[in-house]
Amino acid sequence: MSGCLYQLQTNALPGQIMVIAGPFDTYGRVIKLQDSGYHLIRGLGHKKPTERIAS
Repeated sequence: MSGCLYQLQTNALPGQIMVIAGPFDTYGRVIKLQDSGYHLIRGLGHKKPTERIAS
C-alpha cells in the first residue's frame, strides 16, 4: 500500500525524493511546503528510485 501522504519537516525542496520512515514507504517525493512549516510528501514505496535522493 505505497503512495501514502506524509507530513514531515525537512530541508528538501519540492520535487526532491527523500528517505522517510513510513510504515508503507521508505522513499517519498516532496510535494509542497505547507503554511504550517511541514512538507507534504507522497510515498513512493520501498524500492529505491532511480532519481537522486535528497539528504
